[in-house]
Amino acid sequence: MKSLLRFFVMLRRQGRRLAPGPGGVDLPGSIGFVCSDMWRAYILVDSLEALWSYRSPTYAGRFLDAWCRWAMRSRLEPIKRVARSLREHREPIMNGFRARKQYNSGIVEGQNSRVKLRFRKAGGFRTFGTIETALYHELGELPEPRCFHRFC
Repeated sequence: MKSLLRFFVMLRRQGRRLAPGPGGVDLPGSIGFVCSDMWRAYILVDSLEALWSYRSPTYAGRFLDAWCRWAMRSRLEPIKRVARSLREHREPIMNGFRARKQYNSGIVEGQNSRVKLRFRKAGGFRTFGTIETALYHELGELPEPRCFHRFC
């Protein structure tokens, strides 16, 4: 596996795009002959990057389906695992294209930081129910309950 990674790093440092298509560069056949599995893996991984250039969810879905079929016929088990995972998560990936990249992870990160802050403030709470109520009040911006306890 380390030799495969070194091979990819070496090819990337040369600044060559190896995927077939416009702008693709073919290296001499000797490299493909010597390391045919690595060569096929690199071509598959490099060609998957073209998915993110699509703007239409329809064409992106067609490309993803075609790439997964190609990967499943590659006889490379790690690539097949990636293809299976992409098939399982196809709908969330396509939702990203349908949203037309209008949303980013900033919203989620903001909510996550608010949750972490509430957990730090809730250090003295002993039960999960109390922390859950505090989270509802923090994230849902619910009004604080009135305290009926009278201090003497």
